[in-house]
Amino acid sequence: MNRKRDGLLPLEATLLSVGLLMKSRGDMAVYGYDLLKKLLAETVDSRVPTHGAVYKALGRLEERGFVIGRWEDEGATAAGRPRRKLYEVTAAGSAVLERYEQVQARPSPSVVWKPARI
Repeated sequence: MNRKRDGLLPLEATLLSVGLLMKSRGDMAVYGYDLLKKLLAETVDSRVPTHGAVYKALGRLEERGFVIGRWEDEGATAAGRPRRKLYEVTAAGSAVLERYEQVQARPSPSVVWKPARI
């Protein structure tokens, strides 16, 4: 995949957006499946990402420092279920998302209409 260091794929940007939305509502760290459920509940897009695509995107975001991942404490084991990995959007993730949204809001030079000179 050839892209700029700070570039985001649309799914990565969406995950950051949903993560920040959930953070603003008080969920500081959320697990991947919860992000996917929220994404599906709030999207009008007919294309649904697979679980694998979501977790790969979260892994890329974590490698680049845009999210921090940590494993849940042992309370999960006591509850009889596997531990989940929790993700939190970092300040770098918030900043890269802001830049991404600014670029997406700009019209493409090939689409901009300019009147002909008379």
